[in-house]
Amino acid sequence: MKIQDYDIGMYSKSNSVNFSYQTVSLRIINSQNHSNLNLSIKLIKLDSYEINISQNSKTAEELKQEIIRLLIEKITGKKIKIVSLSELEQKSFNPDVPEIPQTAGELDIKSFNYSYEMVRFRANGFIKTQDGKQIKFDIFFEISKQSLKMTDINLKFGDKALIDPLIVNFDGNFSDILSDMKFDFDIDSDGEKERIPLLNYGRGFLVFDKNKNGRIDNGEELFGATTGDGFKELSVYDEDKNSWIDENDSIFDKLGVWVKNKNEDKIYSLKEKNIGAIYLKHLKTPFMYDNGVLSQSGIYITEDLNQGFLSKVDFTV
Repeated sequence: MKIQDYDIGMYSKSNSVNFSYQTVSLRIINSQNHSNLNLSIKLIKLDSYEINISQNSKTAEELKQEIIRLLIEKITGKKIKIVSLSELEQKSFNPDVPEIPQTAGELDIKSFNYSYEMVRFRANGFIKTQDGKQIKFDIFFEISKQSLKMTDINLKFGDKALIDPLIVNFDGNFSDILSDMKFDFDIDSDGEKERIPLLNYGRGFLVFDKNKNGRIDNGEELFGATTGDGFKELSVYDEDKNSWIDENDSIFDKLGVWVKNKNEDKIYSLKEKNIGAIYLKHLKTPFMYDNGVLSQSGIYITEDLNQGFLSKVDFTV
């Protein structure tokens, strides 16, 4: 397919409501001596908290201790030291030395959250190909969800990088793009494999097998995994600058779709997946999944003149 002329309008709208209420129950035990233990219990309401974890903490237990220490210090305004059991065991018994720390604490976090999200995307217009075919189309999707949750919050620590490759959607279903199952893949091209989600049926990663070895080696052969902007990466290959990746662009026959789900692991050419041209313009379509974020969406045209969606999906590794 070669695009000669087109007139396309695109529209998106999103609404979101989020209300959250969080309580932190902090029980602080202060002991000046063994004969007189004082128990101080405080209830604190927090809207949000940002905690910087020092690089010296190495184990999960040490991270837990540091989070508790930082929270207590921020709330009480006092510097404290948390002594671990291993440190106590290393010390010989001395009746003059307390066997428990001067300050200890227990932290419980509970939260209530109501959220509503809606996003609507629509594209319509006409396309004329160089062989005289004319395509009129009107394609859209709309998704929404609401949730009400009251849960105990589990503390989690460590940086998680957001990775956002372009994903081709074949069936127009946006309810479950990412699977709960994961596989090992060097998504950020740092030489180490990360655990990333498999795709659900009807989706595939847009790929470019740069070294022509018949497999996708790392995130450098996806669009957006290393730069954060897959549409911009793809636009570099638009040689005639018509906002389409089509057969007028030399990369078209080199692109593929990597179908990676629990039952299939295969790279297809664009023509094998009936993709005739990819439109480079796109809009924000913010929608939160449990394991990722639908952040941007655009369209593609099939060889039989139908339409499909191409989306930028953020997920953590």
